[in-house]
Amino acid sequence: MSKNKGQLRAWQQAALHKFLATKPQDFMAVATPGAGKTTFALRVVTELKEDRSVERIIVVVPTEHLKIQWSQAAARVGLALDPKFSNS
Repeated sequence: MSKNKGQLRAWQQAALHKFLATKPQDFMAVATPGAGKTTFALRVVTELKEDRSVERIIVVVPTEHLKIQWSQAAARVGLALDPKFSNS
């Protein structure tokens, strides 16, 4: 399903293991800018899609610019997010 899972940083790998071990309904990853939160979130999504835990993903971000960034990052791991999607 995913094109390239790639290597995760130590904190991302630890958080991924924690998430997959419990599969909580809510999970918050807090890290500094540039630490890899988007990469971590997309890895979680690819894992959940592969094991068919989820069928659809909705990413909520505060700006149009971030919608495009998320869409591009998702495309790199084989996920399609529509940056033109709007709730209106």
